[in-house]
Amino acid sequence: MTGANSPAARSPILKPWDFSGAPALGSLSDEQRGNKAGNVGWIPDFPAKKHSERTRSNIVNTEIFWSKPVGFVPNSRFPLLVHRNAVPGGEDALIKRFRSNGWLNNWRYPGVYTYAHFHSTTHECLGCAKGWMEVDLFGQGGVRVRVEAGDVIVLPAGVSHEMVGNSDDVMMVGGYPDGRDWDNVQDAGLTETMFRAAAKRIMMLPIPARDPATGEPMYEWIEAPSSVDAGLNDFRDNLDDDAN
Repeated sequence: MTGANSPAARSPILKPWDFSGAPALGSLSDEQRGNKAGNVGWIPDFPAKKHSERTRSNIVNTEIFWSKPVGFVPNSRFPLLVHRNAVPGGEDALIKRFRSNGWLNNWRYPGVYTYAHFHSTTHECLGCAKGWMEVDLFGQGGVRVRVEAGDVIVLPAGVSHEMVGNSDDVMMVGGYPDGRDWDNVQDAGLTETMFRAAAKRIMMLPIPARDPATGEPMYEWIEAPSSVDAGLNDFRDNLDDDAN
């Protein structure tokens, strides 16, 4: 279950969904990441750091990652969030925080699955209680992110993820909005019909009421492009469970 042990560099912010034939995944410059979202695709025009300072009672350093569909990996129009050192104190502290914010059906496990998968029935949060873990996100051409004790990842439904490295003592805690149950979908085993059915389930999921780590409304998702602005109308028209 161990992988690359060297700390990963700070990961870039990714472009969101884009059906215009642009490169599969791109990144913002350090300047854009700091105080400007820039004119990259249709990334929302609020900076993550400033947004956090304006809305949250406790300042949390939040990294924001955008994604787009890659093959049969749907990813999400919502950004993936990494809250750094948001919930120190270990397993019990994470479970208490998640439950107080409505992210239930909790589990404790030494890492996450070591194969690429996504969930089509629920969003997910992953809190690092102890040690460290590296995860590959978004499928082919994605990014690798390292989390350490106190960090919390908020994964939109549809985002591919797998553990590729970890410390011997790693312990993760999971949670799901309103205690939804999750499925494990591997894109390699999907047909087009199965992919469309999964995408349909993902698009029907509501935005959770509160962020699992901060307890605040999920502004980064609320202010994300709508499915219409994301150019998903043509995609939506073909979402049929009986499609061939």
